[in-house]
Amino acid sequence: MKFKKITFLSIIAIAGAVAFTACGHRGHFSKDRSERMIKKLDYVADRLDLAGEQQAKYQDLRARVLVDLKAAHQARLATMRQLKAEFEKPEPDMNALAAEVKTSMESGHERFQKAPDYVAEFYGFLNAEQKAEVKEFVLDKLEDL
Repeated sequence: MKFKKITFLSIIAIAGAVAFTACGHRGHFSKDRSERMIKKLDYVADRLDLAGEQQAKYQDLRARVLVDLKAAHQARLATMRQLKAEFEKPEPDMNALAAEVKTSMESGHERFQKAPDYVAEFYGFLNAEQKAEVKEFVLDKLEDL
């Protein structure tokens, strides 16, 4: 029941975003934010002053994250194009829209599940001092909880 409600609300939200876009406003989904996110990762890596082998491991991890971010952006654009095409029809097929949103949510969830592994991999090649700095940073961000 909860999944159906979330799916329904997602469809309404996406339909609203598409309708809002049709009114001349371009939503954030069309922007590729992968480079911005990579810059944030680079900032953290620079702040931790990674050594030679750590830097090589980071560059490998960074490349994989960038590929995943670019793929997620392209998938998001493809979904929005399909939704737009369906809404441009005289009688949009809401069942087709629901199926597309579900497929998009599932594939997005699969991509999102890689993030904890990336974090664990990054944390795994840090030395004790760097790990302490990361721990302090995270605890500072979680202070309000």
